[in-house]
Amino acid sequence: MKDKEQNKSEQQIKVPVKQRSASFSPPLKYKIASDEEINLTKARAFQFLELKTFEGERPVRERHVQFLFDEWSANRFLWQNITLASCRVAGQPEEYRINGQHTCWMRVNVPERYEPLDCKVRCTVYTVQDEDQLRTLYSVFDRGAPRTAHHVGTVILLGSDAAEGISKHHFGLLMAGFKIWWSPNKFKRENMSINDWCGMIDNNYPVLFNTVGRYIGMHMEAARWMKRASITAALFATFDKNVQASDEFWGPVFSGTNLTSKTDARWQLRDYLMSHGHSIVSGLEKVSQEQMFCVCCNLWNHWREGKQVSTVKTVNERPKVKG
Repeated sequence: MKDKEQNKSEQQIKVPVKQRSASFSPPLKYKIASDEEINLTKARAFQFLELKTFEGERPVRERHVQFLFDEWSANRFLWQNITLASCRVAGQPEEYRINGQHTCWMRVNVPERYEPLDCKVRCTVYTVQDEDQLRTLYSVFDRGAPRTAHHVGTVILLGSDAAEGISKHHFGLLMAGFKIWWSPNKFKRENMSINDWCGMIDNNYPVLFNTVGRYIGMHMEAARWMKRASITAALFATFDKNVQASDEFWGPVFSGTNLTSKTDARWQLRDYLMSHGHSIVSGLEKVSQEQMFCVCCNLWNHWREGKQVSTVKTVNERPKVKG
């Protein structure tokens, strides 16, 4: 009996995982229209490359194509490990490419003297109900050339109400700022998947995300130092409370106009942001993202209360943002 208990104990899971009861991201729902092994000839590769791409798909990376070709040349490329995936959306005639473009570009670059090649790969065609599910399928698919969380997040949000009118080049900054605003706990932020972040934004904060995104787009060129996640997080904090007042506060901070007094909280914040950074470069004083976020919120509170500010003190605890 003791031996059985000991064996059972030894068989217990040594790498436990956390059981999640809920997800902000909608579940992926799909069907497989076909799943077969094909010989990836040049003709089939070109046919695959001509499939429709959806908004948000990244352009082909020539360096990765070169890497794959070099691996093939050195007899280190395993065709049997390749899956070409595409997807059809209900009610649409087009078939969208999900992955495999780099492999196909490598294949069509193989010199003719090596033909014919035996390139057996798996080819899977999915079907989904709408473009939201198409983006979700793209985001979860296995990748040979890694897709960053920034890229996946951009793909998921494009086409949503939260992303309307926002340049996709601003999504990385917006996502980073949103995460800081949402939680001061770095571990908690990193423990959430990009799909859940996008689900939370799309379901709970589409108007706020869109408002801040459009505002950043209008002021992005005013100052290089404003392109920081901590400042974007502060924009989320103030715009969540009062949109008009946020414009009156941040506009002068970014542009430097209409600041007639050095005791104006906005003047002090502009000076602080120009003299502080997250790394020691060009004589900037180094502060953490959390500290800069807290200083922004604290000076917003002073400005909303009509208080004059002569010096800026480092704040390590998040103040309650005033409306």
